[in-house]
Formats: sequence, structure tokens, C-alpha cells
Amino acid sequence: MAYANNSSGSGNSNPEQLLKPLKTAIAQYKRGYDCVNSKDHRGAAEAFGTVIDLITDPQWEENKQEIQRQTSSWDESFNVLENDLRGCRLFAGISYDHCANAKEEEGDLNGAIEEHYKAVRYEKEEMHKTSIPVLGYRFLERAKAHEAKGNAEQALWDYKCAAALTSIDRPEERADKGSKKKAGESDKPTDSEHKLAEINRQLTAVELVEIGNEGFNRKAYAAAFPLYCRAADMGHFWGQFNLGNCYSHGWGTPVDHIKAVEWFRKAAEQGYDKAQNNLGWAYQNGNGIPKNLETAREWYQKAAAQGHELAKQNLENIKDQGFSWSKAVIYTLGAALLGLWIFSWGGAIICGAATFFIYRWMTNAD
Repeated sequence: MAYANNSSGSGNSNPEQLLKPLKTAIAQYKRGYDCVNSKDHRGAAEAFGTVIDLITDPQWEENKQEIQRQTSSWDESFNVLENDLRGCRLFAGISYDHCANAKEEEGDLNGAIEEHYKAVRYEKEEMHKTSIPVLGYRFLERAKAHEAKGNAEQALWDYKCAAALTSIDRPEERADKGSKKKAGESDKPTDSEHKLAEINRQLTAVELVEIGNEGFNRKAYAAAFPLYCRAADMGHFWGQFNLGNCYSHGWGTPVDHIKAVEWFRKAAEQGYDKAQNNLGWAYQNGNGIPKNLETAREWYQKAAAQGHELAKQNLENIKDQGFSWSKAVIYTLGAALLGLWIFSWGGAIICGAATFFIYRWMTNAD
């Protein structure tokens, strides 16, 4: 995500359009619980997933405020849906996990992984600790299948995904939470777990980011965030930039603009144009750091010099903002002449000086 200097509101006061997301959420919420009662895992997963997507969309809050401004008739519906968001996440996660198991039983390992990513995307946060390692073991199963068919390159990639997601750093610290061992089987690490541990130690920062992107592109941010953390800690600009975006938007972690700026800066100082643009945006808007238009310009200029189009746009949009010596001279002389005309030379000096310092303060110049 690279920031552009623009903003827009919904501007939508049409009652039917405003109520459409709410009515859809109500219908899907009822459908979800009906499907749970009838053990229709697919229907429950899709219904609760729709409810979660609607409630967590920024447009939801804007619509809610406008609806409540017009009427209080829908307040109870909003309260019921929002208060049961965790319940929706619980059933969505469980239902998608059932769908993943069904796919695996059918021999559709690709489908099992896709369904499991959806479980990670929608489930409650506390479920990630168990769910993400299990996702890693699904990659392990697919890796073995590729290996058996002689697809060495695809097998190696899945082994890397499995190693990263199960995060087995040492064989003696096997991720039992993700293992599918049956009761009575030995807790001794298997050959596969030894293999994953070795692969995990050799993963590069770029590979960690690419594996993280597997989850990120499916909006399963919880499966991406820890991998971006590892890559960022290894000093790679790509991991640092992605981690900054996660903190900025609350993807897989709570929003923290201060940490976002910290990681954008690390990537920007390595010359990454997207990070330079985002850091300029942070300075321009005071997100996680004191507002400073001159510093914002400097970072935009660095990104623009590398051909970053949004940075060029942002630079153009703030060219008339901030302190300008030419404007300062015009405003100061104008105030001084007015002071001279109304008062005297002393009034001219006071009015001119006051205008200069007020203008300097208002434009946030250093």
C-alpha cells in the first residue's frame, strides 16, 4: 500500500443505499445460525464471512452514523450484529476449517489450503495460535504429494511454506499444536519435522516475505504479519515496508502509527521508493510523527526521483502548502504598510513582525 494524497467521504444520504449493507448483514447473520443448526458448514462459513466483511468495512461506520442521524429504528440491529462479531468469527473459523478438512478428505489439497486461509482470515485472534501451524501442515501434505509426483520445484516451495508457518526452529521444540498425530504416537520429532526445522533455519528474508504474501493476498493477515516481522528483523526493506503497512492499517496487528513510521523509515533509508512515499505521507499528515511539510517534501522528492508516480502526485498537491519566503515577504510588507497607514512606523514594525511569525507558525515551518 502506497499512500496517495486524497480523501473522500461516502456523501451518500439515500436511505435505501445506506440500509443495504445493514439489511444484507441481518439476512446473512440469520442464515449463518440456521446453517450452524443444520450443520451446513459451507453455508455458515459464507454467511458469517459476509457479515464480518460488512461490519469491518470502513463504510459500515459511516453508514451507521448517517442512519442514526436520521432515525433510531435500526439501533438494536446494529447492536446485535456488532456485539456478536466475535461469535461470527468463531463460527466462520470453525466452519471454514470443516470445509478445509472436507477438501483434504476428498484429496483436494489445493482446496484445503484455500479454505484454511479463509479460516485464518475470519476466525477469532486467539484461534490463530493453533490454526496457522495447522495450515503449515496442510502445506506439508501438499509438498509430499508434489514430491511423490516428481514436482521438485513445487514441493520445495510448499516445504518452505510449511516450515515458515509451523515455525519449527529446533526439532526438540516441535510445534505439537499443529501436528495431526494420533493418540499414543511418539512425541519424538518426525523426519518431516526435522526437515522443516532445517528449511526454516535457511529461509531468506525474501522468501519469508513471499510466503507472507501468500496469506496477505488472501486477506489472511495473521498468517502474513509474523513472517513480515521476521523479514524486517533481518533488515530487508521489503519486509520492513510491509510491516509498516500492517501497523498502519491494522493488518494482523492493532493499528500503531508510531511503529508504522519506524518501519517505513528503515525501508526508506535503504532507498525503497514506496516507503519514502509513505514516510512523506506520515510527515504531511502527522500520522505517528509530528507534522512537518518540509520533511514530507524531502521524502516525496526522493521517491519521485525514482519515478514513483504517487509521490509525484503528492509532491504536486503540497507544493502550495507550508512556509514560503515569497509569501512571507508579501504578507509581511502588506501588514507593515497597513500598520504604517493606520498607526505609525512603530505600528508598521509590530504589524509586519506579528504577521510574519503568525504565518510561520500556521505553516508549521521549522
